[in-house]
Amino acid sequence: MEQLYARRREDTGLALVRGERARRDGERISPRPAREVTRLDDGDGATAMEMLVAGEPFVIHHPAFVASWRAAREIVAADGTVDIDKLEELFGQAVVRVEEVSARADDDEAVDAQGAYGERLTRSMQVSEYASWWRDRGKGALLYLKDWHLTAEFPDFNAYTPPAIFSPDWLNEWYDHKRAGSDDVTARDYRFAYIGPAGSWTSMHSDVLRSSSWSTNVCGVKRWTLVPPDATWALTSSTGRGIAPLLRTGCGESVDSAQFCALDIARAASVVVIQQPGETIYVPPGWHHSVENLTDCLSINHNWIHPSGAIDSVRLLLAETEAAAAHIEDVRLMVSASEFDALVDRNVAMNAGMGCAEFRDLLSRAEELAKHAAENAGNDGDDGFVHELHARWAREARELLLSS
Repeated sequence: MEQLYARRREDTGLALVRGERARRDGERISPRPAREVTRLDDGDGATAMEMLVAGEPFVIHHPAFVASWRAAREIVAADGTVDIDKLEELFGQAVVRVEEVSARADDDEAVDAQGAYGERLTRSMQVSEYASWWRDRGKGALLYLKDWHLTAEFPDFNAYTPPAIFSPDWLNEWYDHKRAGSDDVTARDYRFAYIGPAGSWTSMHSDVLRSSSWSTNVCGVKRWTLVPPDATWALTSSTGRGIAPLLRTGCGESVDSAQFCALDIARAASVVVIQQPGETIYVPPGWHHSVENLTDCLSINHNWIHPSGAIDSVRLLLAETEAAAAHIEDVRLMVSASEFDALVDRNVAMNAGMGCAEFRDLLSRAEELAKHAAENAGNDGDDGFVHELHARWAREARELLLSS
């Protein structure tokens, strides 16, 4: 694992840096050739961990595990579809955010009309209102229920158990720590439930704070398009201000070819995954991805930071800090050095999801917990070694953040 991590710091880290620099500077670099995403069974934990630490995407096929979740038992109907009536019965008064998708992903004219260049309309509604729309939906705009903090709002429901391979989760454990003993749920966590009708989709993006993500289909079928970090530049418009919404064949006609002139290169480097019910996909840091709901879907999604990925988040924060400082350079002489640093870190937090100061605290706590776990492992050599490794990775990431 140490060797894999060393390779991640070199190969994966360099790919992330090169991709971001090329995207920023308009540089054209040759991405790695596309290769198939590995599919694993539930018992392939060692292989999954190797791929996770190496920064490679994979899919786990574990329908029996997912079927054991309460979300699967109670919110999925006997025919394998979303049980919208049960959802309303359980959570009807909950307020959720829905996104208006005025175009289906395979409708080129509609994609062009809505475009990749503007924000989608979002609004809040109760689950009961969403259930009413779901039952009566016609040919109009689709409503995609996204980013629902189901576990934070209904912890006693115990909707699911995260796959063991995706632990520890330094990002969400930090938010749990912040929320402990407090009623403040303004920044609950990065654990989400998604409910999307067939034809709804999420545009090409990468995840907050350069985190990883895992997503489990409780029911339904999705199509994922993944683009590796060193092909990020090929997604970007000629102005550097926009990302192409989709890459799938047939959608290119809906994008201004003069504005997105390198999409063929991104397509050649991309990989497409059809995710079935009872499958979990892992998306590594820095991989851009779009997601299409081929059927009605219910999914559970976490943005998370594994110990091996903390270094990637630090690299992002350092780049964001440099950019934020340059952006407000004209006020440096108007405030004290500490005030300027605080302004920069506030702007970093707004852009990246967290500032450097808070991320240092996250890493300090993660190191302490890993050391404690190593001590408690006692004579269990393997567990003790892994926890010690996690503590060292947290320390190295924090030291890099402090040294810059």
